[in-house]
Amino acid sequence: MHPATKTRERQVKLLRLALCAAAPDGEAVAAFLRFLASVLREGAAEFWLSPGSASCLKRKEPPHPPHCALRQMPFGKHRGRTLAWIAEHDPAWLEWAVGIARPPLKRAIIVTLDWWLTKHG
Repeated sequence: MHPATKTRERQVKLLRLALCAAAPDGEAVAAFLRFLASVLREGAAEFWLSPGSASCLKRKEPPHPPHCALRQMPFGKHRGRTLAWIAEHDPAWLEWAVGIARPPLKRAIIVTLDWWLTKHG
């Protein structure tokens, strides 16, 4: 494989991690900074600013739920079940629950619903 292709693939991975809603904030920021440093070092800014560059960032279906989807619901009729299970069996209830959940749980529900919608269209 050509070294430029490897570099571009590494940059794509870093940018995907930086844009991933499920990534912890510190990890996402670090990935973006590594991406930016790589782009500047390789002189690839022209590629990333071109209109066709977005095609390599197309969203791929996650093979399994994000880590936060394994969190258990602390209230309601699905108390004790994982967010992933609820998303698969009762997504409408999870959409309702996001409206009353507090921030740490609310973010986990949003990421889980995003994963579910990506998976099921």
